[in-house]
Amino acid sequence: MNIVYCGSFNPITMAHLLIAQTALNLLKAKKVIFIPTSSLYFKAGLIEDEERIKIINLAIEDNAKFVCSDIESKYAVRNKKQLKTIETLNLLKKDYDNLALLIGMDNYHTLNSWYKAEELVKNYKIIVYPRIGESYDIESLDLYQKYPDSFIFLDTTLTSNISSSLVRENYKNNISNKYLVKDEVDDYILKKEIKF
Repeated sequence: MNIVYCGSFNPITMAHLLIAQTALNLLKAKKVIFIPTSSLYFKAGLIEDEERIKIINLAIEDNAKFVCSDIESKYAVRNKKQLKTIETLNLLKKDYDNLALLIGMDNYHTLNSWYKAEELVKNYKIIVYPRIGESYDIESLDLYQKYPDSFIFLDTTLTSNISSSLVRENYKNNISNKYLVKDEVDDYILKKEIKF
């Protein structure tokens, strides 16, 4: 299994890395593929694609089972359009086999509203990671009731409430992000004076 982990990663935090490594360990997966969304994705304070990709690569360079794909940013540049999650997975199938999508429990609860959600769930395993403060009511999702075998719920207490928004606020307020992001990431952001 190759785990696909999509997000803005603005910036990537220790929580993202913990989630990825825990999923990799529990599922004995081959790789975790980090896919930062393109800057066409509307989100306040989103730094440029190249910077986020550089920062992700700094964060994961010491883990041979982690890779970063620029598939969404390249597609956005060529086509002036943000890929939907299922479109990203369909394109990735050319390079990776047995893809599964990693999402948080918060995203699980909104999955019905995703673009081509039923097609996504029918064609790919959905790995759900627990989140602090999120309901674990899995039965309420229509898609789960229809396709229960498509879902993998990770049984772990390794959760964190470190968020990218907290990290961004710390940078804005000159507060240290030590232990919230990797040192290499922190050094790069401070040296380049990246503004979120």
